[in-house]
Amino acid sequence: MENVYEGYLIDLYDLENTITLWVKGADGVRYFHDTFYPTFYIKGNKDFEKRFIDRLRERRALLTDPKIVIKKGFYDNEPTEVLKISLSIPSFLRKIYHKLYAFYEKLDIYHSDVELPTAYMYAKGIYPLAKVRIEFQGTKVLKIDSISMLCDKDYELPVLSKIDMFFKQNHRIGYSQNNPIVLSTDSGFYEELYFADTKILLNRINEIISTLDPDIVLSAFGDQALLPFLFYLSQKHRIRLSLDRDPGYITRKIQTKGTSFETYGQVIYRAPNYPLFGRLHIDSNNSFVFKDSYLLGIFELARLSRIPIQRMARASTGTALTNIEMAVALKGDYLVPWQKAALERPKTVYELLRVDKGGLVTLPDLSEGSLLENIAQLDFAQMYPSIMSGYNISPETVNCLCCDKEKVKTYIPGTNYHICGKRRGVVSEALEDILSRRKYYKEQIDAGSPLSTTYDARQSALKWMLVTSFGYLGYRNAKFGRLESHESVTAIGREVLLIAKEIAEDNGYTFLHAITDSLFISKKGRAKFTNEELLSLCKKISEKTKIILKVEGVYDWLSFPASKRDHKIGVVNRYFGRFSNGALKVRGVFVRRKDMPQYIKKFQTEILDIMQSCENIESLLKMKSTFDRTFDRYVTSLFEDKVPIADLLLRRTISKSPAEYVANNSSSQSLRLLTNEGIGIEPGEKIRYLVTKGYKQKREYLPEEIALRATNRPLIHKEFYRDLLIQALEEAIEHLQPRDYFKALRQKQLLLQFEQAI
Repeated sequence: MENVYEGYLIDLYDLENTITLWVKGADGVRYFHDTFYPTFYIKGNKDFEKRFIDRLRERRALLTDPKIVIKKGFYDNEPTEVLKISLSIPSFLRKIYHKLYAFYEKLDIYHSDVELPTAYMYAKGIYPLAKVRIEFQGTKVLKIDSISMLCDKDYELPVLSKIDMFFKQNHRIGYSQNNPIVLSTDSGFYEELYFADTKILLNRINEIISTLDPDIVLSAFGDQALLPFLFYLSQKHRIRLSLDRDPGYITRKIQTKGTSFETYGQVIYRAPNYPLFGRLHIDSNNSFVFKDSYLLGIFELARLSRIPIQRMARASTGTALTNIEMAVALKGDYLVPWQKAALERPKTVYELLRVDKGGLVTLPDLSEGSLLENIAQLDFAQMYPSIMSGYNISPETVNCLCCDKEKVKTYIPGTNYHICGKRRGVVSEALEDILSRRKYYKEQIDAGSPLSTTYDARQSALKWMLVTSFGYLGYRNAKFGRLESHESVTAIGREVLLIAKEIAEDNGYTFLHAITDSLFISKKGRAKFTNEELLSLCKKISEKTKIILKVEGVYDWLSFPASKRDHKIGVVNRYFGRFSNGALKVRGVFVRRKDMPQYIKKFQTEILDIMQSCENIESLLKMKSTFDRTFDRYVTSLFEDKVPIADLLLRRTISKSPAEYVANNSSSQSLRLLTNEGIGIEPGEKIRYLVTKGYKQKREYLPEEIALRATNRPLIHKEFYRDLLIQALEEAIEHLQPRDYFKALRQKQLLLQFEQAI
């Protein structure tokens, strides 16, 4: 007998060649099973096509005989004959993608690298958190349809219950009486779990999970430490954990070692994955999206990209964008190669010098001083993504084959690259929808919508996807990337900023500074900027450049901190000031740095708060004594040991293994101490440490994990932290005090160190 069920798709995954779906309806959560046979395409030498198909037949992996179909080539936009292959064993698609490299050199293979759950959603027209109607028999899906729209911006979400799970003290020091496992909920449930008998621990966790039945387990370092520990105990004691809802028995390989890789000069650590089956596990420390936009941001990107929620939580925003672009390509009936096929063409040295540049950045004009009044900042809204969308920049549209022989072409300024005039690019079309969604969310926030918190989380997730869109366009491994496209965007960006500068100057304003997509202008005389004149200027520039320019704000006062090497010039990416509405904007200073101790950030925040109360430079100058008292108060608390140890911890990213360090610095010393404690740190992981005083006032470094275990308060290197306070103060008020002021503070610092040494 057929039945119908409606609800929200909260999870799906493939196990044993079966797609399992979990749907939350009015009566709770139910699961269903469906079969899915993936399809991909091949083209190449007929002998190799035959060998490839014969191999699939030997493995009994063919669902039907291959057939010839017509698709469009991605780069040439021409009809192309390819062989369509449907697999009877879905898991075999991974083997094709990962292992059959011998054929890749002889055959072009398309659509082979789409994850099975995502391919299933493409085929069925559904997506994570879609409201679906399922016709079923038993647990078998007979038909599934989405009854909600992916394009909806004000979509409904199911009410998902959540439980938090974490180690109380630190994930690296292990389970102990001083470091129990904590389970808590927003409704007030809180319990610290420590039992010497770990069987009791597992049973108690099962009781809590079974009673509360949460839809989401939100952990801290769950992938790296907590879940590997619990699943290890589960296997050791043969006690099944209730974390999975799936009734089948799921065996996990216990893994605590993650992977480290280098990208854009940074070493990144990625923890192993421990998804749950039928319940969502999201590790707040193993999710870039969660750190910035929480669960609502993950939900937004999962919907748009058709990536299951747990995988989206651990994936990059670039991966989400690639999936969205893939959906656009499939809708256009394009053949998408398994890897990027358009390589950078050879260039002369002159061409490299001409086109291989970044965004336009200028040094601040400090001819009128470093602390200025009545300054306007104008920002291009999402400049690079807007250029990619508005100027049709995509890997297949830059130097496209279809327009190569045309007599009249549209060229990118400053290059000899041309843009396709016959079709819309996949990347530009995908970005158009994302830009539109983010614009809608921001408009709702500005209008004071009661859902502003929800909209803000969604627009924040989209913002980071738009930020990465430009980088992915030039990334060598990106499916929809091509260096000429990347260079085209920066070329247009430079031209747009120069046009904006010229129009501003032609209208009588003084150009002060530019940072890629922002420009700072001043007005001659003491007259205040009016909103009408700035909006008029923005309209002129927007019409000329085809990129929307907005007024970020008018500063009552604006400070450009001086360069450490030359105090007569400013730094391009550091500034702070007070807007005319009283808000403070801060970029690049200590409070924005992740490596600084909380105590130093609190101090600089207090200084900036005092500055925020001042409407002009004159009132700032009157606050000098207040700044002095604040500094003295923080120094006194430091020297009287009133500052919590946790507020003095600095943070560093470990860039290599302990054996590779040669110098005796904060990283190598901390690693050595942690290794002696049996705690391993992998490249890309972050550590926190305390600066302590050793023999002859020498600096030593104590990792957080060891500092937490110390019975007595460590001997803090107070002079080191006082110097950080001086640096934070100087960065904020250097233009309000003579340079000798900070020189005197540092001389006093040296005197303190000398007195302590003797």
